[in-house]
Amino acid sequence: TVLVDHTAGQREKELLVCQGFRSHVIDGLILSPIHLETEDLMARTETAPLVLLGEREYEAPYDHIAIDNVAAAR
Repeated sequence: TVLVDHTAGQREKELLVCQGFRSHVIDGLILSPIHLETEDLMARTETAPLVLLGEREYEAPYDHIAIDNVAAAR
């Protein structure tokens, strides 16, 4: 099952998703946060695996996928 949720870059919605909103129907989470801070990620109590997407780096124990946009544009 794949659940796609759009946060529209709203911090409140990003927090809901990060903290396990609808966790009863997911086995993992891929999140591209815009407004979350490292503290938000570290406060996460949900046990489903989390992978972060995006250029922003976090000091959190989650896998992170990023693209070097400058190098990719060359």
